Amino acid sequence: MFSKTEKSEIIIAGCGRFGCCLAEQLNLTDEKVIAIDINFESLSNRLPDFTGSTIEGDASSIDILRQAGINRARVVVSATDNDNINLMIAQIARDIYEVPIVIAVVNDSNILTAKDEFDFLILCPALVMAQEVINTLRTKEG
Repeated sequence: MFSKTEKSEIIIAGCGRFGCCLAEQLNLTDEKVIAIDINFESLSNRLPDFTGSTIEGDASSIDILRQAGINRARVVVSATDNDNINLMIAQIARDIYEVPIVIAVVNDSNILTAKDEFDFLILCPALVMAQEVINTLRTKEG
């Protein structure tokens, strides 16, 4: 799916609905995925068939990120339920560990106004879905 480099892992920090869905989809493509969540029960319940690695812990902790192998990561997706934590994890991944692809998932679309200040992608799932609905309406009605 993605070109392989010396950095091989994909770290997903936060396994709510979005993080779990992403982990499952990447898992189906035989990617090496490490899922981090503060609640192990949530991980095991939401990802029953997941064959990647899971780590129970606070993904904003440098120690947990190191345990996940952030120094080997080619992708980090921060998708916890806290926008500020997601931005912080993304900054750590990009600025300290020089992870090539970094994505912060935020719920507050107002944060997107500051996206030019960051050297990583910021996505708001609600806005992405709204844009998809609008595109579909335009296509169907066009």
